[in-house]
Amino acid sequence: MGDRGALEPALYCYHCEFCLSGHHNVCANIRFLSNPNHPGFFRELVNLPSPTFFPSRQLSFAEAALSEPLAIAVHSLRLTSIRLGETVAVIGAGPSGF
Repeated sequence: MGDRGALEPALYCYHCEFCLSGHHNVCANIRFLSNPNHPGFFRELVNLPSPTFFPSRQLSFAEAALSEPLAIAVHSLRLTSIRLGETVAVIGAGPSGF
């Protein structure tokens, strides 16, 4: 307790074929915090499975809070072939533009 780090907001089942093969991102039973019936991080305490915690003493609390949205942006850029000077539009329902 008291370690600084970042938390994964997705809750995986760890039992489906995708989880068992190491592909948690496509878990058949994935749930996300801050959706209906799953409270988010705007609370004093949160109880999550240990694999969702990524310790880092080098990150500030603000940096740790931005690590998941930054990871989404980096992953999205890796999937595209956007070049310097091109115009793009990010359209979506969530804060990350999905």
